Amino acid sequence: MQKNMPAVVGHTPGPWAAVRNGSFWQFNDASGNEIGDVCASLFLRTSGHGPVNAEDWATSEANVRLIVAAPDLLEALTLLLECRDAETGRSTMCRASYEAAEREARAAIAKVTGGAP
Repeated sequence: MQKNMPAVVGHTPGPWAAVRNGSFWQFNDASGNEIGDVCASLFLRTSGHGPVNAEDWATSEANVRLIVAAPDLLEALTLLLECRDAETGRSTMCRASYEAAEREARAAIAKVTGGAP
């Protein structure tokens, strides 16, 4: 990791996945083990126990995609900065070419937006 950036310690390595479990989103690690959950009401306007409409669920699902993509986004940004630092002399190594780092960034964005990389 780039020497100017603090090391991230303590988060569960990706990839992550999410499953809707009633009024909660359950987050799982790559092995399928639960790593946490979030009450959907944090992302929705609710009237007691459920979403007001389908648009609210769509917003909730978009928020969940962003959470699930967090490890991928962190990795892609780290690679891009390491490549930039290698070119500017701030670092002696670059773990990947710009093209590879760009592919990772595009894939992480696609994971968030639900689109193709």
